[in-house]
Amino acid sequence: MLVYHPALDPYHTALRLIAILKRLQGTPVEIDKARIIDFYLLFPSLIRQVSLPRRLQALRKAIGSRSDSFEYVTSPRQLYLQLRGISDTTYRALAGQDVVSHANFERGFLTFGDEKLPEAVEGVANSLLAREQGLAATICDTLGQIPLLGSSGLKARTGLAEYRYDVA
Repeated sequence: MLVYHPALDPYHTALRLIAILKRLQGTPVEIDKARIIDFYLLFPSLIRQVSLPRRLQALRKAIGSRSDSFEYVTSPRQLYLQLRGISDTTYRALAGQDVVSHANFERGFLTFGDEKLPEAVEGVANSLLAREQGLAATICDTLGQIPLLGSSGLKARTGLAEYRYDVA
């Protein structure tokens, strides 16, 4: 039996990253923050397990009672670590093509590079953000507001990545 999931598709990963960067409006995004946002674009029902600041609780309401009945994730952190290889390869390929700025990539940030995106790719990224009544855009906006590092940062709040040794 052949099973497809967008989490394992490097092309879909590239489209999700482009959508994240478009939504965050050219602001340099830390690579780990982009990975975490990407993870929750793939598995939005897992946001219920995230400790969100009080001012950002509206994201839980946007998720509502949505359940991904066919996607049972026993260990989100383990899955996040497994997907890291795919995202690293994809991000490096995009930096090599200058879709993502290579200079910023080397410093640990993601921004658009000098290469102009084809209109078809931009259209797909926009439709990705608009799907399910803008849920993807809401996820990007909300998680993009939380700093990455520190005990109240995105790494700590999600539990997906180690944060204790970060210099915040």
